[in-house]
Amino acid sequence: MVKRSDSGSNDWYVLDTSRSTYNVAINELLLNSSSAENPYTGVDFDLLSNGFKIRAAEGSINASGGTFIFAAFAESPFSYSRAR
Repeated sequence: MVKRSDSGSNDWYVLDTSRSTYNVAINELLLNSSSAENPYTGVDFDLLSNGFKIRAAEGSINASGGTFIFAAFAESPFSYSRAR
């Protein structure tokens, strides 16, 4: 999950391996919205065994000089993880 905290963007972008079973993961949920799952191609993530990698220069998730809040949770942490 990622959110920009220093601008007008209110969206929390959440991606997981249940909705996006391979990389590049694009099926996102917006926690602050009542809309359904959104396959948005402007917010591209790689979901990795030890976190995530943002592949887009989208201002709401990855802007130079921006301040962001993020969290990542492992399905099987440490020695039991599967690389993606």
